[in-house]
Amino acid sequence: MRTISFAVMVILAVSALAANTDLKEKVASMAQITEQAMGAADAALQVLNDLRQANYDAQESADEQNKTQQAACDSEIADLWEIAESNKAQGDATTAHR
Repeated sequence: MRTISFAVMVILAVSALAANTDLKEKVASMAQITEQAMGAADAALQVLNDLRQANYDAQESADEQNKTQQAACDSEIADLWEIAESNKAQGDATTAHR
C-alpha cells in the first residue's frame, strides 16, 4: 500500500510539474507576445511623432515662404502706389495748366 501511495504521489508530482511547465511556457509565450505588442505600439507612436514633426516642419517652411512673399507683395504695392501718386500728380499738373 505504501508503494502504491508513493507511486501515486510521484505521478501527481510529475503531472503537477508537467502542468507547471506548460503554464511556464504559456506565460513565457504571453510575455513574448506582450513584448512584441509593446514594440509595435512604440513603432507606431514613433511613426506618428515623425509625421507630426514633418507636419510642423512643413508648416514652418510654408509660413516662412508666406512671410517672404508678403514682404515682396507689400514692397510691390508700395512701388505701384508711388507710381500711381506720381501719375496722378502729373495728371493734375497737366490739367491745371490748360
